[in-house]
Amino acid sequence: FACRLRVVLKTDSGDSIWSLSIKNVGTAPRAILTEFPRLDGLQLGAAEAVNRQTNLNQSGYLDEAWKGAGGIYGHGGQWSMQWHARFDPASRSAMGLILEDPEIRNKRLVLKKPCLAVHYFPPQTLAPGETLTLPPARLLVYEGDWKPTARAYAAWYTKAFSHATAPEWVRQCESFD
Repeated sequence: FACRLRVVLKTDSGDSIWSLSIKNVGTAPRAILTEFPRLDGLQLGAAEAVNRQTNLNQSGYLDEAWKGAGGIYGHGGQWSMQWHARFDPASRSAMGLILEDPEIRNKRLVLKKPCLAVHYFPPQTLAPGETLTLPPARLLVYEGDWKPTARAYAAWYTKAFSHATAPEWVRQCESFD
């Protein structure tokens, strides 16, 4: 396989867009199971700081980083949405990860101290010369908490997906608030 990683840093913010393409340069079809991105040694603030994170499988519940592994077979915290935020309240250091994937491919967010990684599954078979391009991963680094990441994801989501408008009969319904 030949890999091409492209990182574009936005100069007006702490955002960067990461793109990965993998090409089968061999002469036979090959199966590939991808992990992208993978961030190792992840710690915000002082070495002893207790970072916080979003546990998106629990309606956005905030908890200590590296917790929230509950759920089915003990890994429910890894089956998440397409974004994740981590922050250190003491230093106000924060980072967010947004997977800009309009196809909503099968993936899981793996949080295993001190690594944050995204696993795409099932394996894909690439024919000779075929290229797999994974959805862009947007990394945000900023001061604050989880909310800027949530807002950035909402802005991307609104542009990436069409939304149905309510039919006229819905607007004419009487309801009690």
